[in-house]
Amino acid sequence: QDPGQQGPGQRGTPGAPGNQPGPPAGTKQPPGRTPTPAPAAPGGTADLEADGPVGVGKMRRGGPGEVSVRVRNTGTGRASSLVATVQLPAGVSVRTGSGGWRCVGAGVATCTLVDLDAGDDSLVRIKVTISDDAELAGLASGTLTSDGGQIAADIPGAVIAVTDK
Repeated sequence: QDPGQQGPGQRGTPGAPGNQPGPPAGTKQPPGRTPTPAPAAPGGTADLEADGPVGVGKMRRGGPGEVSVRVRNTGTGRASSLVATVQLPAGVSVRTGSGGWRCVGAGVATCTLVDLDAGDDSLVRIKVTISDDAELAGLASGTLTSDGGQIAADIPGAVIAVTDK
């Protein structure tokens, strides 16, 4: 080897052909090998699914009721800023949500959750009030979004029946 050239794994003039950083002082490294940094831990991505409404309590005109939607994160990363938007039958308005979800609205329930970890699921329990003149049947369906509003999943529709008092 020409004394002016540096071989792999040898310290030399920065930028010189074949110049690779050698091992730190006091450590042994096989000739021609450059230390490889450990890969960064992957952040993963969320993959959301929704079933709904999976539970509908008794719905009577003039009384309270409940519509539930199950949300799952089957991905490898956390889902943030979740918003479940559920179209409710005419005359049905939201009182509150539960299970960590905050729900508001009349006719359309807008429910929010801060985050959902990978592998977790959550039941959105939408507590509603049914007006005296509510439709006797209607379709409840919607969408689930996360991280800035991209639609992550559709919430399948289901018929909600409202009975007279």
